[in-house]
Order: sequence, then structure tokens, then C-alpha cells
Amino acid sequence: MTRLRMQNRPGAARGFTLVELAISMLVISMIVLAVGSSINAALRAAEDNRDPNATVNQVGISQSAAAQLQADLKVATNISSSSATGCTLTVPDRNGDGQPETVIYSWAGAGSPLMRQYNNLSAVSIADNVQAFSLAYYARTVGSAPTLTESSEQVLISQNSLLPVQQALSSTAWAAEVFTPSLPANAVSWKITHVQVQLHGKNTGTVTMRVEPVDAGGIPLASVLGSASVSGSTLAVGNLTVDFKPASPIANLTVGENYAIVMTASTTGTSVNKALLALANTQWTTSSNAGSSWSALSTLTAMQFTVYGTYTTSN
Repeated sequence: MTRLRMQNRPGAARGFTLVELAISMLVISMIVLAVGSSINAALRAAEDNRDPNATVNQVGISQSAAAQLQADLKVATNISSSSATGCTLTVPDRNGDGQPETVIYSWAGAGSPLMRQYNNLSAVSIADNVQAFSLAYYARTVGSAPTLTESSEQVLISQNSLLPVQQALSSTAWAAEVFTPSLPANAVSWKITHVQVQLHGKNTGTVTMRVEPVDAGGIPLASVLGSASVSGSTLAVGNLTVDFKPASPIANLTVGENYAIVMTASTTGTSVNKALLALANTQWTTSSNAGSSWSALSTLTAMQFTVYGTYTTSN
């Protein structure tokens, strides 16, 4: 049985199962391509007033939003509602309570943000000032639903070298490591449970670790996926590996996408350690103006860090 263009279809009372949903890479690619194109077009400002830096940021935001939707579609087990301006997806357990999660995408019209809501938490914007947005739905029978399996917590990527040097942190001096973990070929998503970073020295303020998406050029975006902080007064004077654990796992991360560990401090006195021996799939960058701009990415330097988490595979 084949269903095409399941949009505003009268009498469609029940949700689509994963069997009925187009889960083939071809169909998913069509959906994500359409979403990415509409978001890209919607975010474009008037040519005469466009700031080149803002344009790069807009492209990155649109790609991040499309990647987020693609990741949810890959593992969705049901679509309980669907329209041109949004959809409600059921996805496998992500918080360890043994129950499936609900993800809702919605858009209220020209100029409104594209919103994403996770379970009963407040909806958050994944793309602001969207002028046009439209979803189309395609379905065909492709066989039985895949089995999704989440791995145990493990090291996903790590960089630790001898003789590290220090990069000072402050409220304006930030440091970031852009990274991509190597995952199994059948991985469909992954999440971060905690991050260890090697620091040096103490301050009287707060040291914060944030995980952020990056734009098309690999530069961190001003969008925080998860964060954790420690009091600088509790740190040792010399080198110290500090464990940063967000309040909840940073879940539903896209396989093959880059993400950034961004380190900041509210006062001076603490540095993050870096080394000249870099790991594959990592790039280093710094900012002197609180993330307004970043230095060119370097593959010759790497933050001393370890990312722990899990990944979900499809069989």
C-alpha cells in the first residue's frame, strides 16, 4: 500500500507508524532537502542590508534546524499529527525512564520562529524570523520497523597529550574545540552525558562548559545545547581534569555533524589546557570578544578533553 502527500487528509484519525513512514534514505533526504531549502529561503534578509557575517550565521542556523529535524525523523516510531506548519513525532526513550518521548515542531506564520518542543518542556526556537515554511509528507510500505539499540556509556572522543600549554579564559576570552566522534556505520543518533576538560589555575568566579552547534564553516553558534559550571575557587592551582555534567544528557545529536565544546570563565585566573599534538576530527578556535567572532580553525592544536556518552544504532 502506498500513500503520497499525506497533508490535510480528511478522516486520517490515526498516526502513521514507522512502517508507513518513508524511512528510506531517498525519501528522508527529500523531506530534509525541502525543509532545509524553505528555512534557508526564509532566513534571507534584504540584499541591500545583509551583513556577510549574519548571512553565514543564518546559513548555519538553517542547516542546524534541518539536521535536527532529520535526526528526529530517522528514529521516529510514529507521527501522531501532521500539517504543513508542524508535526508531532514519537521517538524512542532518551532520558532513561523506559518511556518514548514526544517531539513537536511548530511554526505560527511569517516572521515567527520554528519551534521544537521536547515532551512537556517549554518549546525552544531552532530558527528565528522564519518568513516561509512548509512540510510535505510522503509514505510507502518498506517492511518492518528497525530495531533501535542504545549503547552503554563510553568514551566517544578524547584528546590528552603531554606538555600541554594554557589558554587563559575570562568573560570575553573564550576557547572552543570543534569535534566529531567516530561512530558505527549504523548509528542513527548519539548523546553526551558529561565532558571532562583539563584546566589550569583557579579564579574567584565560575568556569562554564557549553556544548554548541556550529555553522557551515565549523564556527560555534550562539545556541547552547547543554552546559555545566564549576566554582573556580574549588580548582587546584596546577593542572586539573574537571568533570562537567549537564543537568540532563545532551541527546538527539546528529551523526556526522560537528559540535563545539566552548569554555568560558566569569573572571580571570583559570586557563584551559591545549596541546600541539591534535587528534583527528578536532579543530581549535578562540574568541576575544565573548563569541562575537572566532579565530580561524586550527587542526594543529587541540583542547585536552574527553566526551562521554552513548549512541543509538539501527538494526
